Amino acid sequence: MPEPTTPPTAEATALRPGLQERVEAHPVGRALVAAAIALVLATLVAHNLPDSALRERLADAVAPVDRHSGLAQDWKLFAPDPSAVGVELVAVVRRADGTTGTWRPPVGGDTPLSAYRGFRWRKWASALARSESPVALAGAARLVAAADDGAPAVEVAFYRVGLGEHASLEPRSLGRVAVREGASPGAEQQAGGGS
Repeated sequence: MPEPTTPPTAEATALRPGLQERVEAHPVGRALVAAAIALVLATLVAHNLPDSALRERLADAVAPVDRHSGLAQDWKLFAPDPSAVGVELVAVVRRADGTTGTWRPPVGGDTPLSAYRGFRWRKWASALARSESPVALAGAARLVAAADDGAPAVEVAFYRVGLGEHASLEPRSLGRVAVREGASPGAEQQAGGGS
């Protein structure tokens, strides 16, 4: 009768090299790992080159890797039509006492989370500056009038101003919104027009 075999102990199992160790220990295994890494890097580089004949040739060469690995990513999904011009929203508040004030969206603060607050304001202001919607401007006028520290607001005028390399662009009027006590903001909206 054959002798019963004892199961290997945890200590003996821990000493036995696994598949990864065996592949990395063999020269052919190391060469295969290096080739796989080089192929992945070449695929990533091919996808990040600017549009050119070289990119097209490399993209054709790495297409099989793309199909089977999922390395190809098209960022146009997230930004199909990025803006070519940086713009900022500026509101000029005309007050009942004849004074004026300028309002810009808050940019954040000193806390680590304030960058997110500033990002949300920039996103909102950018969308408003591009939309020119009378309804959106009326809502923004209520917000700006409520945030203004001076005398009660009578009118809020919105302008789109170029940023960065586009700072030399002329400010463009998006519209004026009348804001009076007892009147609904936006009732006397004048779209477009100069200041």
